[in-house]
This record gives sequence, structure tokens and C-alpha cells, in this order.
Amino acid sequence: MTHEERYEIYERRIADLERLVEELRDEIRRLKLGSTSRNSSLPPSKDVKRSKRLSSTREKSNRKRGGQPGHEGKYLEMRQENDAVQDHSSATCMQCGTDLSLIEGSVDQRGQILDIPPVKIKVTEHRQIAKVCPCCHLINKGTLPGTLDYCQVQYGDHIRNLIVYMNVYQFIPVQRIREMLFEIHDCQVSTGFIKTCIEQKAEELRSGYCKIKEAILQSPCVGSDETGCKIEGERRWMWIWCTDRFSYIIPIKNRGYKTIQDVLGEVMHNFTLVSDCWASQLKTMCRKFQLCMAHLIRDCNKLIDFYNSRWAMNLKTLFQEIVDLSKEANPPPKKLKAIETRLDLLLRAILNQRTRQIKTFQKRLIKYRESITTCLYDPAVPATNNQSERGIRNLKVKENVSKCFRSMKGAESYAIIRSIFNSAILQDKRPMNALTSPDILFN
Repeated sequence: MTHEERYEIYERRIADLERLVEELRDEIRRLKLGSTSRNSSLPPSKDVKRSKRLSSTREKSNRKRGGQPGHEGKYLEMRQENDAVQDHSSATCMQCGTDLSLIEGSVDQRGQILDIPPVKIKVTEHRQIAKVCPCCHLINKGTLPGTLDYCQVQYGDHIRNLIVYMNVYQFIPVQRIREMLFEIHDCQVSTGFIKTCIEQKAEELRSGYCKIKEAILQSPCVGSDETGCKIEGERRWMWIWCTDRFSYIIPIKNRGYKTIQDVLGEVMHNFTLVSDCWASQLKTMCRKFQLCMAHLIRDCNKLIDFYNSRWAMNLKTLFQEIVDLSKEANPPPKKLKAIETRLDLLLRAILNQRTRQIKTFQKRLIKYRESITTCLYDPAVPATNNQSERGIRNLKVKENVSKCFRSMKGAESYAIIRSIFNSAILQDKRPMNALTSPDILFN
């Protein structure tokens, strides 16, 4: 081997080592800074270097804290109908001591105290009456409600619905529901009965659950998201598809595109999908896509925090302008054209080749360029996927309380009932009413 050949080999090795050193420096810098809720999907509670007082991830505004000028305050109002009236008068004069018991007075001031009376379990006895026909002598018996014909004592629908509401909507664990019913209502139930109530109610609501899915597939704009959860001690996924009126949640064993095929089918849908940059979501067979601008802004924050990237700062400013402009009823064409031009210039900008993460982010945006500004031309398409994230965030609250689902059937029951509750909330209807009469969601 000649000296020139050895020299070339050493040069290549030195260049490789320099690249490796630069990558390791970037890795050390990222590890020192750490991912936070501001620049990643981590919740604020997982921030490594958080202060004693957790700071909000919202951008600061010029408004002061608290209620804004013109805000209408909320307070208790007097009720027109009373259940009881109590008069409070003086028996004697506070100055001279004269007896006032026979003096008729007038109402000077009124006030009301709203309270809940002690709740006692109501027992209704149902009796089956047998009558003998005088003509054919057949014994005719009345029909008892429910399963009273073979089970003499059972709990009614109201307490069953209350159990479902407390578990799925208020996230109260099964054992605590059992204790609560005994302490407050003097009603002693077993944990098995509570689980049976939830499973039976889920089956009753399954037809409404399927109607929700059909309504979502017929909508012009659909948001989608997924989050991990533990079912039977293993990592599983809870998916959500939602609109401004309906929410459809379903537990699945995987996070891949097969899930979308199984749930939505392999047909072309005439809606615009709003989601993050997860590859499986962006394979959905639909009319258009809109990338969540909140996720993209968070990605920009990461590049700003780790590399102090001026390119990411300019891109973040542009993304925020897209969000603000999408909220206008009729954006001026000049503004739309200016934003499109600035976006194209930033995506074509020549970046430092050593900063691999920034270059990767730029390539991803170039690939999905048409899905960044869809919200500017369609008023029905929001700029962010916040609605889907809000719809599935309740699962994390439940996990923090109950840790995990012990069976896939339990997770499915939760998804069915929670879809009904979420849809009722989106339509400004009371969840308890939707639980007993799910048809109100489709009127």
C-alpha cells in the first residue's frame, strides 16, 4: 500500500470521526436540555427540569389575569318555587324589650339556601296477581318487570346508570363506587355487580355507538388521534375519530395502518382528515389532509431549544400566522398568497447539513406541503387537532386513577360509553340524559 493510499484512508477515517463527534455533541446537548412539554408530547408532570411552580405552555398575551372587561359573572339566582319557607323575626324589641310576638310584620329581605336532603334507597314491591278466568278456568298472571320472575330482589335502572356515570365519566374506581353507594345511599353492592352494569350498558348503547361511526364517516371534516394505554398488562392503543358533534373511540392492539383499514374500511372517504404527522394517519384514504399546526409549532420549539435555529423561529412565526388567519371568515387573497410564498421559501432554504434533525424536519414538511395550508381555504377545517386530543385525554385521567384495563372487553365497554358521553358534551347536552336516551344525539 502506497503512502498516498494510506493518506486517503486516514482522511476518510478522520472525516468519519469528525461527523461522529458532531453527532455525539448534538446528542449530549439534547440530553442536557431534555425534552419538555413545550417541545414534545411529554405532559407537564414529566418535565425533568421544571420549577416548583409549573409554567403554562400557552403563549403569553397582553391581557391581564382573571375575568376580562365585559365578562358576565356567574352566581346563584333565586328560585321561583320553594319547597319550604321559614320566617325569622324578633320576639322582643332590641331597644326597649317590648313583646313583639303578636305584632304582624312584613318581609324585609329574602334569601334561599339550596341543599340536598338525605338520600335514601327507595324500595318498590312488585306483586304478581293471579286471576282465574270464570269461563275456561285458566289462571292468568301479571308480568313482573325485569327479572323479578326468577330473582325476587334486584336493583333498578337509576342506580345502574349512576354506577356507569361515576365510573366512566367521573373516573371513580370500582371499589370506591362500592364504598360510596354504601356510605351515602345505604346500598350494598359487589364489585362484580358494578362491572356487570358497565358491560350491560355498553351493549345497550352499541347501536348508538355504530350510528356515531356512520355519522363521522359522512362528515366533511374528521379529526383523528391515538394514544397508548395498558390493557391486560400489555401496551395497546386507544384510537379516536371525531367531528364537531360526534366522538368515536375504540381500543386496538396495534398502531399501524391496519387499524385504519379495519375501522374505516378500504374505501375512499369524502372528508378532510386533521391529524399529526403519524405515517399511518396520513395513509388514510380521504379527500384531503390537514397537519396539526400545534404539533408543528411544538416541533419548531424543539429545534429552537436544542439548536437555536433561526430557520425554526421564522417557521414557527409563519405557522402561528396560519393558525390566526384560519380563524378569519374570509381571509384576503393577498394574505393567503403571501403566506404560501413565505412557506415555499422556507421549505426551499439551504440548511446546515450537519444539523440532521432540522434537515429531516424540513424534508417531512416538503413531503406533506399541501397538507399544511388546507385550513386557509376550507372554513370547516380547523388548523389544529386539539378537539381529538381533548376527546382522548380523559383516558389518561382514568389511567392515573385506575392504572389499566384488566380486559379488552372492559376497554371496549369504556370506549362505547365514553363515545356517547363525549358526543353529548360536543352537542351541549347532559351526559346523563344521553346515557339513558342516546337517540337525543341524532335528533
